[in-house]
Amino acid sequence: MSGIIYLTLLWYLWLFQTFLASKDKFRLLTTIFILWLIITFPLEWSTETVIIRPSFLILCLAGFMLLATCKGRKKWRTFIIAAAFAFLFASMRMTEWYEPILFLFGHYFTYAFSFSFLLFIFSKHFKERLSIVTIASSAGEILYQIHLYPLTSTVYLGQDFILQYIILMISFIYGWNMLSVLLLHLQRLISPRNINLPQ
Repeated sequence: MSGIIYLTLLWYLWLFQTFLASKDKFRLLTTIFILWLIITFPLEWSTETVIIRPSFLILCLAGFMLLATCKGRKKWRTFIIAAAFAFLFASMRMTEWYEPILFLFGHYFTYAFSFSFLLFIFSKHFKERLSIVTIASSAGEILYQIHLYPLTSTVYLGQDFILQYIILMISFIYGWNMLSVLLLHLQRLISPRNINLPQ
């Protein structure tokens, strides 16, 4: 039963990207990328102390590929914000061990609400938000696992929680972007009425 949120959201994203999104290079790359995530989800690479899921590495790589599409100063600004959010994410993950009361409303809700709020304050564009979420979450998880290693003797990159959280955030950003594009399109279609008032 693990990974239900992950796989469900990915299938919805794939259906939308395949059949409803506008035809361009980004659409083709994202449909291939989403299918690749679905196929590699059950796979794990493991050694004595390290367990890595390929889907985690794919998400991390995708974040850096999106960062590479940004231009000039936006690229560095996005990278710095993602690095700061990575440390914030790692500290929140460590907080689960020491202050579990902070996650009274559930882990997904707490993380999603906190980072969505900050994300919409510090970034404005769709691709910037996607790259910040994927880089910050994956880098923060790596930092968290490295700090946790002395206690657990295992580094596990790609736990169900982190994969589902990243896909949940991507879905939220994607839905928000679709809604804003739809509202902008409707605003252009509806012309202002000419009201003939006496002058």
